Amino acid sequence: MKETYLFEYIPAASPLSRVNSFIKLISLIIICISAAIIPPRFAILLLFIFIPLFITAGKPAAAQLPGMWKLYIFFGISGGIKYLTSGSAVEGAAFAAMMLTMFFSGLLFYSTTRITDFRKAVEAIFRPVPFVNEHRIADLIAMTMAFLPLIFKTSAQLREAEFSRGFRPSKNPIRTLKLRTIPLLINLFLKTDEMTDAYYSRGFGSRDRK
Repeated sequence: MKETYLFEYIPAASPLSRVNSFIKLISLIIICISAAIIPPRFAILLLFIFIPLFITAGKPAAAQLPGMWKLYIFFGISGGIKYLTSGSAVEGAAFAAMMLTMFFSGLLFYSTTRITDFRKAVEAIFRPVPFVNEHRIADLIAMTMAFLPLIFKTSAQLREAEFSRGFRPSKNPIRTLKLRTIPLLINLFLKTDEMTDAYYSRGFGSRDRK
């Protein structure tokens, strides 16, 4: 089976993949806003909606969840910091739940929506807005959407290349970060240029599109 990376579209004949991209984008916005403004106890309960959503997204999307334990630790630490600053365990748990809700929402949207469909949804949202070129905005957001999975994919490929050549992390975390960050940035710059050329060759940014 093809290896998948975080925030990468996964071709699958799942019920969630067949949902209209405009509906999914509006739902993503509503869920993220709701997670940020609703009372803490409801923010925790909001996480439970992702159980049926990941089931309808199919096995490839759900299979990514166990491998994200580092992110879960990060969200847990963020909730712990919120608990220390607010003095409320409920608010700490709610803050971690809010971050998880936004993360899971984005992950589901990315893994079940093609970039071309996402661009059409953005155009539909901005089309009624006067004096706004919805095509340019949609192109810009779509290219940003395509860049995010490229970061995770490139980082994973570099780690695999390092270990295949016998590289082992240094005891000095700053040195390890330096050795990994520079090749990552160079590869990202090169791949970004290639991705931009590919987009323009396919008509992205054309003023004559209807």
